[in-house]
Amino acid sequence: MSSTTIETSSGTIEPFLVSGFESSRESRNLVHQLIGQSAPNITLKPPALRRGTLELVFLHESEAVDAENAFCKPGVFHISNTDVSSLDMAFVTGTISRRLDDETHTVWFLSVGYQEVSQF
Repeated sequence: MSSTTIETSSGTIEPFLVSGFESSRESRNLVHQLIGQSAPNITLKPPALRRGTLELVFLHESEAVDAENAFCKPGVFHISNTDVSSLDMAFVTGTISRRLDDETHTVWFLSVGYQEVSQF
């Protein structure tokens, strides 16, 4: 089973599982429609860094609450996964939400909006 670790300024978050990961990158190319020309003028730019949502699973409420509180502190977080190298990144948080699983009533989900940042 893979292992996910999220480093914070005050410690480490280790969810039981990453149940979801969504990422998108905004193109920053510029398209200029010029008067009197059918073809646009294009300025190529590298895409923005990833942004999206992480869905983390915790088996105990206290772990989910501790993780939520850690994500609410200002700082840069570093996530790594033993099996999914594309998950590895430094990020800052956006919207954070916590919910109790409807079926088990014991498992907790933490949804973390993120914006990838350059390593520094």
